[in-house]
Amino acid sequence: MSQRIQTSLLIFVLIAIYFIGLNDRGMFPDGYLYSTLGKHAVTMDRWLIPYFSKAIYVEFFDHTPFVFILEGLFFKIFGISNGSARLFILFFLIGTIFSVFNFLKKEKNINFAIIWLVLFLSIPPLLKKARFPNIDIPLMLWTSLALIESYRAIVLNKVNRWWSCGFFFGLALLSKGPLAGQIVLSIAVFLIWEKKFYLLKSWRPWAGLLLGFFIFALWPLSLYFSDRFDIFQRWFEFTILASVVQGRGESTSVFTYLAFLIKNASVWSVLALIGVFFILKKKVIADSIWKFGMSWLLTLLIPLSFASLKYSNYLIPGYPALALVACYPFLLMKKEKWEKAPKVLLMIFAPLLIILFFVLGKYKKLRDIPLYTALDYAREHQLPRKNWVLYNQCYDNIAAQGLMAFEESADVFRVENVKRLDRSALVIMRKSDLANLEDVKELVSLESNDLILACSGHACPN
Repeated sequence: MSQRIQTSLLIFVLIAIYFIGLNDRGMFPDGYLYSTLGKHAVTMDRWLIPYFSKAIYVEFFDHTPFVFILEGLFFKIFGISNGSARLFILFFLIGTIFSVFNFLKKEKNINFAIIWLVLFLSIPPLLKKARFPNIDIPLMLWTSLALIESYRAIVLNKVNRWWSCGFFFGLALLSKGPLAGQIVLSIAVFLIWEKKFYLLKSWRPWAGLLLGFFIFALWPLSLYFSDRFDIFQRWFEFTILASVVQGRGESTSVFTYLAFLIKNASVWSVLALIGVFFILKKKVIADSIWKFGMSWLLTLLIPLSFASLKYSNYLIPGYPALALVACYPFLLMKKEKWEKAPKVLLMIFAPLLIILFFVLGKYKKLRDIPLYTALDYAREHQLPRKNWVLYNQCYDNIAAQGLMAFEESADVFRVENVKRLDRSALVIMRKSDLANLEDVKELVSLESNDLILACSGHACPN
């Protein structure tokens, strides 16, 4: 079997791992949220101003709508389901894989690219986060493409690449606003490291930067001409003023992200540090690719470490760089071992894929089973499903809001310590609370923590 076929099979096997359980029901709360915003873009024509439900996010302005618009278009083609929602985000992951893999294949060699591929796709937090819709995986793709294009402009002197760099920078801005600023910071650090800061005397890098801001400006301009510029103002107040300037959230240690990587990506972190050690000892050359990867990683990790609000998904755009710098200790391997890498790795991961399909298919733990039990019962008996009540904090509100909004475009209301409901609704509650609520009829047990599905008013079957 030729090395090319071995490499192709290895790529297929590694990507296939991410497709396990594609059609499983249930997501993380953010997955429900972002899937619903994409769904309602199609079903309710809410493209520019996303809508979640009447209970929360009647007008969603926490993030720009670009990713939800793309998701809505995707749903229009492939239909709306848990599987298509996951498939949507996996396309961005696959785009990142092929972009960085081909880049490293050309700038280093095929074996280096293969090692990067294995390290990248086996990062545990990435395996978890790529399982549900989010806006950080698209940001990772745009960041990768923008920085790769900047490398080609800086190192390979392909000056027209500044235009494509600016284009992808604009898409990154449209995806997650200020976090795209890391692209500019990374380019600046890399220019200094390569001693090519003089390139900024040219007009092309600045034109690329302006192109990026122009692409981002299409969103507020669209809102302005729709007489809804207030949405952009509210986004600016929440994202820029409250989050970036004033530091929204409780202050946490500057070592939070470092501790997260040591705990959740320890092998990759240790390999990166070993690579630094080898470079300091001059056993490995600190070439432009290594400087490129370190600039990419550090300009994300260091600024985020000083931010008040810290979410692990903010690190996602840096995972390709973490895998890149983690490759460098492998450069000490002999040539014949490099050439055997695809075959050896294929022998490891192909059986692993089969085992995962079998084990996860038989023993996987599905999410929100009580909610789906209630929903399936309501569908089977053709009950009205647009209004739901969670009584006395019997279930996680965010999960219930997200699941019902995505599955049924329904509203979920929290009700506590009342004797009578003021609306007709399907009610998720504890059986022990049934005696405390008047005019409510038990329908079915949800077989979890004493939960039952009940109904009130016109939501009850005739």
